[in-house]
Amino acid sequence: PAHIRSIVQTHKRQSLSFVRTIGYGGEAISSENAKRYVLFFKDNGAPISHLAPGYGMTEFGGTVVTTGSTVWKEGSVGIPLPLTNVKIVDPDKWDELPCGKTGKIWMTSPSLMHGYYRDTDEDGDGLIIDESGTRWLRTGDLGEIDQDGFLYLRGRIKRIYLAKGRNNSIYKLFPDRVERVILKCPYVLECAVVVKSADGIFHVPVAFAAVQECTVDQIQRYCKDHLPEYMIPEDIRIIDHIAAPIRSGDVCILFVYFPYFSLYAFIATASISIAREMSSAFMV
Repeated sequence: PAHIRSIVQTHKRQSLSFVRTIGYGGEAISSENAKRYVLFFKDNGAPISHLAPGYGMTEFGGTVVTTGSTVWKEGSVGIPLPLTNVKIVDPDKWDELPCGKTGKIWMTSPSLMHGYYRDTDEDGDGLIIDESGTRWLRTGDLGEIDQDGFLYLRGRIKRIYLAKGRNNSIYKLFPDRVERVILKCPYVLECAVVVKSADGIFHVPVAFAAVQECTVDQIQRYCKDHLPEYMIPEDIRIIDHIAAPIRSGDVCILFVYFPYFSLYAFIATASISIAREMSSAFMV
């Protein structure tokens, strides 16, 4: 959606009649903003009636599910491309769920990768072969499928944000990856990484760590040695403890907003205690 916002904000009054379809993905657009963007393009001559969201992953080489000028439902990211199958699976039991039920999105396609380069652990977490020999990717996203085969995204198990690097290059920021690196730092016992954003578009990581004989400077140096610069936490806070990890199927996802810091955080925890603890830490 960043490119759509940019056109709306910087457009000079000239015809956009050459625009036939506006596709987007990687970030949600509210229905209110979608209507506003469509009205803007129509007012400038574009013969469109809606935006065309899609859904895809690098593991498939790009788009897997898409909409179009005639294949579209409000709120849906579309239907699978030819030779692509999508199903919704119970996160705990791995049973396929019926239409209208929310669960974990699994996908398969001839374009599915063979595996992650030099990362067999990640292969085991994401790729699975069923009884028929079909290879599926467990996406980490939550969704549901309606009776007509349209897919609706309902949330993310994996957290992905946009970040700016040097020379204003845009990257994907994975807080889970930052957490895994910090947990390898000597004497770090527990870690949780959230994000904050000044503009609601680009984000920087903020880390909370429970440690034993370890300083913020040591963690910061470790991150600089093991992470790309856009994933290095802008701030690292030492706290007493973090709620014990629990199975992903039982995780309670809390969406927390800290107005003073414009901080949006997805916090996975067994209770709200860690949310209160993080909120207090930020307000110091």
